Amino acid sequence: MRAETDRNIVMRVIREHSSWLIPAVASALLHGAAAWVLLGGWWQGAAIDAPATRIQTQLMTLTYEVAEPEPPPVPEVKPAPPPEPVPDEAVVARKRLEEERERQLREKQHTEQVRQEKEQELAEQRAREERRAEEQRRAQEAEQQRLAAARARAEAAAMAQYQPINKSPPAYPRRALEKRIEGNCTVTYTVTPDGRVNKPRVIEDACDDPIFIRPSLEAARAFRYQPRIVNGQAVAVDDVRNTFRYRIQ
Repeated sequence: MRAETDRNIVMRVIREHSSWLIPAVASALLHGAAAWVLLGGWWQGAAIDAPATRIQTQLMTLTYEVAEPEPPPVPEVKPAPPPEPVPDEAVVARKRLEEERERQLREKQHTEQVRQEKEQELAEQRAREERRAEEQRRAQEAEQQRLAAARARAEAAAMAQYQPINKSPPAYPRRALEKRIEGNCTVTYTVTPDGRVNKPRVIEDACDDPIFIRPSLEAARAFRYQPRIVNGQAVAVDDVRNTFRYRIQ
């Protein structure tokens, strides 16, 4: 019973120290075997040959590897972020001032652009109005010219039907001669069916000097015309005009 207990103790010790005990025992056995071989060879050499004066030995080393436990993984430590710099009040103020200047500059540019666009629009509108007014003026002039031409053609056609028989020139006023006054005076009247002049009158603003009114009316009353014939009958002709020109020779 005691021997079995001692054997258990020895086995427990061997198991506990097997990591170094077995390699140590193996190394001691190998060294002992090597020493025995060397000594045996020396004794045999000493018996055969002369006593040796030199002994050559060789040390053999047995290595063994002991499994080491793997080290636990080292947790990755991330570097802490650098602290954010504290903005300087002067820098912040300068930045705000620059931003305000940029904003004002943008507003000024926008206002200037709007003003230029309005000016351009007004200029285009004025140009359109001027072109429209010019077109209206030209149209009015063309209409006036057309009406004047039509009136002239009508007067020419009417005159062709009632040609004057007697148109004596007026007497030049003596006062106008003395004062060297010249001018024109236009008179309108009606030619009756028998070719006489009825109701002569001076057209407003058509006499250069009042001194020429009386002689112009007297001369117009003395005119005689060939009557105008319409459908075989003589008819009156209204608004017949004649311009008297007073010139000193």
